[in-house]
Order: sequence, then structure tokens, then C-alpha cells
Amino acid sequence: MLRVSAEIDWRFRVALVLAHETGHRIGAIRQLRWPDIDMRAGVIRWRAEHEKSGFEHRTPVTAEALGVLRRPRIARAQGSRKERQQPAGARLVG
Repeated sequence: MLRVSAEIDWRFRVALVLAHETGHRIGAIRQLRWPDIDMRAGVIRWRAEHEKSGFEHRTPVTAEALGVLRRPRIARAQGSRKERQQPAGARLVG
């Protein structure tokens, strides 16, 4: 599934990799915003309102997860005007 996920949609691939690498539910992953991901520190902030536990927390991100997150970030920076006009707080995959 992971192999063909990029052919379906980049968001699908990101969601699958994040689910596998972080152990978080797809529902929580769908609620992620770009500001929730600190690429430099290599951590994701999981907001309490979207977590089953109801607690905000941070988890480290693996190199594989950072890799799939960098690709759309770069594409967005180089992308069409429509993509660049999306607010910084836009959902990552949902």
C-alpha cells in the first residue's frame, strides 16, 4: 500500500507514513496543521482537541517521516499561486 500511495495522492502517502512512524490515529493525523510540525526540531505537536486521550503532547519524528513531510512543503513553496495562497494554518493532509 505504501508503495502505491504516492501515485494516489501525496496526502495519502504522508498520512500512511505518519501513522506508521508515530503510531497516531488517522483522525489525529488528518487534523494536523503545518504549524504543528517543527521540521528543525524534528517533532510534531499533537493538539489535545484532536487526541483521543485529550492531552497535548509532542512526539519525535523519524527521518522517513521528515522526508515525506519535506516533499510537499518544498512543492508548496515552489507551487502554483493557488497553493501559495493557502493559509499557513491549512491542514496538512485532511
